[in-house]
Amino acid sequence: MSKKKENMHKIIILLLVVLLVVVGIVFVRTKTNYTNSADAVTGEWYWEKFSEEEIQSWSKMFMVETGEVIKKWQDAGVKHVLDVGAGQGHYSMRFARNGFDVDALDINDFSMQRLERLAKEQKLNIKTTTADARKMPYADNTFDAVFAIQVVNLLGCDNVVPMLNEICRVLKPNGQIWFTLDAMENMQKHDISKSSASLPNDRYSMEYCLFDNEKIQEMIMPIMDVKNIFKTTYINPQTMDTFMTKYGILGVCKK
Repeated sequence: MSKKKENMHKIIILLLVVLLVVVGIVFVRTKTNYTNSADAVTGEWYWEKFSEEEIQSWSKMFMVETGEVIKKWQDAGVKHVLDVGAGQGHYSMRFARNGFDVDALDINDFSMQRLERLAKEQKLNIKTTTADARKMPYADNTFDAVFAIQVVNLLGCDNVVPMLNEICRVLKPNGQIWFTLDAMENMQKHDISKSSASLPNDRYSMEYCLFDNEKIQEMIMPIMDVKNIFKTTYINPQTMDTFMTKYGILGVCKK
């Protein structure tokens, strides 16, 4: 074999090795993002990938429960409300229409820009912020109440308590939080084999933490005095069948 051919073979082998290394790195990163790493999960809904019709359909969820919370907080004299994980801002706008001063926070900038535009068009008192709910840019004891639908348990079980502690930090003493947790029976409904499972999708980045009464006692009760707890059915707005069962919890942080 000539020297030229020998060098060519070495170059080809080297290129193949480099290609295999690159493929391996991509595979590991992809697997990590969707299965093993809570740090890689952001809890973000990529709302820019949803159609306007799909976005509007989500506004139909938890309308009855939200109305009850609004009535409770109006009666209690609540003025300043934080909507954590506000998404497209359906609840933020409903609170604002009912006379509350609203701060809306979400990690997805597209949704916050859209909400800011809608709030201006409708002359609603809503201030939007793009940030991670685990480290919110608010001072201690800022809000009278916090509303957190479909957000607290979307970053895996390890992040539930830190997120609730962060919410409690920005709440005024005796301020109330209303939030939801996914129920353990969703394991069978969605073929989830463990109590915390990543659900890869190009429309969101999340890792569900699923709850039963025992887990609520263990993780939630030490943080807050629970004033009300109930189960509610989450309806798929496209098919109108049962999508998920959730706990709704109204609590006051132990400060």
